[in-house]
Order: sequence, then structure tokens, then C-alpha cells
Amino acid sequence: MAETPAGAPPEDQGLLSIEWLVERILDTVRELPPMPQPLMDTLGLACAEDVHSPIDLPRFDNSAMDGYAVVAADVEGASADEPVRLPVVGEIGAGQASLLALSPGTVAKIMTGAPVPEGCDAVVPYEWTDRGVAQVEITQAPAVGAHIRPAGEDVKPGDLLVEA
Repeated sequence: MAETPAGAPPEDQGLLSIEWLVERILDTVRELPPMPQPLMDTLGLACAEDVHSPIDLPRFDNSAMDGYAVVAADVEGASADEPVRLPVVGEIGAGQASLLALSPGTVAKIMTGAPVPEGCDAVVPYEWTDRGVAQVEITQAPAVGAHIRPAGEDVKPGDLLVEA
């Protein structure tokens, strides 16, 4: 009896088994090497390897609300009956690098998403103030860290972004 060539179906079986067919397919198919692609061209493609974040997101401590960047100890005890009045020494917009450093007893107007200035440990929302320009009256004291989104709050270096 002649020997069956390698990879040929066994002659003595009427139907081919699923196992035999899968084995033939796996013997034939080869894994493709990774192909770097621009992000916008990846719809429908599979990721070849896990993607991890190289950076913190947000990249820096930033304001979660529009208001005033403060040193929490400077406004401790502020209330509607006994507001704390402090000079406004600057304004920080979203997307603007914060070169401003707060000295004790001063505040800076700050927008949502703006970097928190050095020395600041809380943000007082506009709703707790008279919205002053040169000087602001604060009627409620925030806790340390209030209304500040810390660097890395959403994503930290090494966090898995896309699973292969």
C-alpha cells in the first residue's frame, strides 16, 4: 500500500475530522510581523502588542473648576458672616504655562484645566466668592486639595491603554 504524502488527507476516512483540518490550517498560517501604522489608519486592525502610557494624564496638577487658586490655610474659617479678603495677583488660563508662584496671603484667578500655581493647595470656586478682580472676598473655606485634579489622576506611567 502506498504511503500518504505529508499533509494529504488520510485515504481511509470518508470525512475529514475538524482536528485534522485545524492542524493543516495551523501548519500553513504564519503570524505576521507587527506593522507600525498611523493611528487614524488602524480602524479594523488588531493591536500586535500591549500599549502602556509613558506619561501622567493629566500631565500636571490642574484646576477642576473656574475660581481662585489659594493656600487653604489663608482662607481657613471663611464664611458669609466673616469673609476672607485677599489680593488677586494674577490670572491663569487653561493651556497657559503657570509661571506664577503664590505667596501666602495672595490668590490667583484660575480657569478649569489651568495648571495650579506653585504654592497653591486648593481652588475656591467662583460661587464661594464675590468674583473680585484686584481683591476677592471668599465666603467658604476649601479643604486642602479641593477642586484640584492631581497629575496622573486619570492615567499613570505604565498603565495599560490598549490590550493586544
